[in-house]
Amino acid sequence: MIKTLDRYILRNLLVGLAVGAVALIALIWLINSLKFLDWFVNKGLSIGTFLKLTLLLMPGFLTVFIPIALFAVVLFTYNKFASDRELIVMRAAGQGHWQLAKPALWLCLMLTVVGYWLTMSVVPAMERAFDVIKWQVRDEVSSLVIKDGQFNQIQEGVIVYAGQRTKDGKLLDLLIHDTSGEKDVTVIAESGAMVKDGGSSKILLLNGNRQERDPKTGKVTFLYFDSYTIDMGEDGGGGEFRYIDERQRPFSELYSIQVGDRIDPAYPYLFEHPNVRRLRMELHLRILRPLAHIGFLLLGLAAVLTGEFNRRGDNTKVIVAVALVVLFQGGSLGAANLVKKSYDALILLDLMTVLPFVIGLLWLTWPNDRWPLGRKSIRPELAPEDPRMRVSA
Repeated sequence: MIKTLDRYILRNLLVGLAVGAVALIALIWLINSLKFLDWFVNKGLSIGTFLKLTLLLMPGFLTVFIPIALFAVVLFTYNKFASDRELIVMRAAGQGHWQLAKPALWLCLMLTVVGYWLTMSVVPAMERAFDVIKWQVRDEVSSLVIKDGQFNQIQEGVIVYAGQRTKDGKLLDLLIHDTSGEKDVTVIAESGAMVKDGGSSKILLLNGNRQERDPKTGKVTFLYFDSYTIDMGEDGGGGEFRYIDERQRPFSELYSIQVGDRIDPAYPYLFEHPNVRRLRMELHLRILRPLAHIGFLLLGLAAVLTGEFNRRGDNTKVIVAVALVVLFQGGSLGAANLVKKSYDALILLDLMTVLPFVIGLLWLTWPNDRWPLGRKSIRPELAPEDPRMRVSA
């Protein structure tokens, strides 16, 4: 009977988690897609690259939202059992807090293992892949950013107009206006094309003129050309220095790197205290973040399993549990920001993970008659016996 009951509770938890996971994944994908929607709609980013970019960021978001989703599913499922009077039947069959919580604890254990797999392996690999594709996307966007028939701002102070784009990528009737330098420059050409030269993007122009205006004197000079090239800057490839973010680094580097170590053998840059603090913060987050499954689960179980049944309903414990989860989640984010300024904030970051576990455990094990939120339900007193109703022997 116990195994059947465990399977029944676990099945309800899994159904709720599956429904919640679908909605959660859709929400996370929508949040990620908004970051690159402009590139996709206005700058011609391919659908394949767009989907790849949005999907690579999802595991990092899941490590934060899955513990919250587990907490919500536990509250919903066990509250449903209580409202349908199933929880009363389970308790009447001799099931205590921990017996009723056992299916949720097994599910939590599995999700915690998945959480460590994500934080230790999947997320860093995805972040590295995302960084590589991000630079490739900049190359792809730089070649597609010029739309024919409209003015395109491809850099700060640089506006390009193309009358027509041919099927082979050739641009006709070009006008380029550049105000980023000391002098205003306007270039007009019959045709041109975007080209790649090493790590740089360039616009090759044919048959046109270059007009340069000095803003101080107002004097304009002309240069007529058959062929002219405008350098649009580096694309992030080649030999350009790129700092590897702490989220992309392997676990061993998060604790082994010290202040003064060389960032890259090919460049003279060294790790400073702000860099090392961010590495230590990432180290703590990778260890502690999956443990949020356990802390939030215990708070949820304590809210729905402690106390006695009240037919009139009592949502006080649920409200307190939700408030605690919001408090600890917000405190964790705030502590992560403080770590960027001081190593001492790492202790606060650790407390935001340990305290939900301690409070939830105490809440579950504390006697109901001694816990403010575990008060007994109000029971009507029996009416005094009417002497007239007594039957003589």
